[in-house]
Amino acid sequence: MSYKLIGGSSEDDVVAFYTALAEPYDLFLDTAGRCLFLTEHAGCRVRMVDLAKGNISTIAGTGSCVAAPPNLRRRLDGVAATTVSLGGPTGLWG
Repeated sequence: MSYKLIGGSSEDDVVAFYTALAEPYDLFLDTAGRCLFLTEHAGCRVRMVDLAKGNISTIAGTGSCVAAPPNLRRRLDGVAATTVSLGGPTGLWG
């Protein structure tokens, strides 16, 4: 079975089925089977789908694809993941 997205939104805390994703690249299902994590390569975010509620949220990235230069990356430790730009995330693992 396949699905075709015909519209949608890239907002957070909305029904995942109606969400537009920018080049989804990788998927990871948590061990409890409650959350599906995915990377949006062109959207430069990591998203989480709460499978019980059916909602999607951004858990990392701002949507800007400009990654921090190497000399600034250490200073980003400890900041909220949703305040940091990601440069085209591609992989997830648990």
